[in-house]
Amino acid sequence: MPSGLVRSVACMAGVLACLPAPRSARAAFTNFESGHVRPLAIAPAGDQLFAVNTPDNRLAVYTITGGGITLAAEVPVGLEPVAVAGRDAVPRRRDAARR
Repeated sequence: MPSGLVRSVACMAGVLACLPAPRSARAAFTNFESGHVRPLAIAPAGDQLFAVNTPDNRLAVYTITGGGITLAAEVPVGLEPVAVAGRDAVPRRRDAARR
């Protein structure tokens, strides 16, 4: 008789193992798991560091000095920033009508 009980318990444990686990409450952050491509960049002048903050959908701008770096600004940029690049300022072209 004990072997029948053992078989029943084993069968019941197998059935319970196949049942899906209960769902937990939804998290506030949806992780799409996009990989970073280029998450850091230094401005061409060498005075600023740009860093993407993917979970918070922001770009962090740091000022680089001899004493280290300090956070200068955070800019909301949209869903999942994964890359950033620094470039020189491009001078504006004058409007052709003004010439």
